[in-house]
Amino acid sequence: FVGTVGYEFEGKLETAPHTTPEAPDLMRMLRAWRDRGATPVALEVSSHALALERTYGVAFDVGVFTNLTQDHLDFHGTLEGYREAKSRLFRSDTRGDRTKRFSGAVNVDDPAGLWIRTKADCPIVGFGMGAAAEVRAGDVHLGPDGTRLRILEGREATPVALRLRGEFNVMNALAAFAACRAIGIEAATIAAGIERVFSVPGRLEPVDEGQPFQVFVDYAHTPDALDRALQAVRGFGPRRLLCVFGCGGDRDKGKRSLMGAVASRRADRVFLTSDNPRSEDPLAILREIEAGMARAANARTIPDRAEAIEAAVAACEPGDALLIAGKGHETYQIIGGSTVPFDDRAVARAALKRRGYPR
Repeated sequence: FVGTVGYEFEGKLETAPHTTPEAPDLMRMLRAWRDRGATPVALEVSSHALALERTYGVAFDVGVFTNLTQDHLDFHGTLEGYREAKSRLFRSDTRGDRTKRFSGAVNVDDPAGLWIRTKADCPIVGFGMGAAAEVRAGDVHLGPDGTRLRILEGREATPVALRLRGEFNVMNALAAFAACRAIGIEAATIAAGIERVFSVPGRLEPVDEGQPFQVFVDYAHTPDALDRALQAVRGFGPRRLLCVFGCGGDRDKGKRSLMGAVASRRADRVFLTSDNPRSEDPLAILREIEAGMARAANARTIPDRAEAIEAAVAACEPGDALLIAGKGHETYQIIGGSTVPFDDRAVARAALKRRGYPR
């Protein structure tokens, strides 16, 4: 596996400097893995990697398009440019693959997915909740401990019991199912594989010390991802929903006020803090987030991330839920030119222990 959470082979996970490695590094990695007996490889291909041709010439069997929301406009310039970069995976000329065996699985609930489908020169399986999809979900039951659904394909229905939370993981399950069906894997085999996935680091990952309220850590760092994560936690039925988040420095500035608006609308209390400020002034980033917030009264700004998490944990009461968003699986924080150890999960766990949990 190669992706944002790291590069994994035979159970060993290495830290990832990039979601998708530079082309020479990627080719060396794939060759080494093949020589050691690897057969399937799951490769997360970023829009940057596609635009910079890091995966040009890789003979993929199947590719998946999940969605397109505002992000990386500091690199792509416009959403249209971002969409164009993502579409490169589904065209043989820009993919650099002459095998012609490639198939695609595309989220056709997303307008960008429908557009990509019209531009693709490969077979496409559409997935989603709407009528345009060949692979859809039915009888979805969301809960704090997992999700039950049926995956519908034509007249066939495959029951699946996910150990993952949130509606966005329903879409992820549909994406996995559609991709595997596109390369001929049987439905029952796919379902069994999906059901074995019990967690993804930093993706609605629970922090549990026996406290009478829920704490989740999630990588959500775009307006859409934050909205989906907050809706997912709200769906678990908390008395109040609290949120800690910030925005990264030296990245798309246009999403900051949008994320402020999302948090203000979805959460009962918001703790604004630093993410990875990098070379920017953390206070300036926070002011840009605050500009989008409709309900400033429900927000508290604490630039130090550890202090913000501590304050949010201290504010939680029985029946509440707390979402700590933005960094997810990351174990560092980038401040100025320094990278310092920092793990939201460890900080939250320490804050819970200072409150006396477990009791």
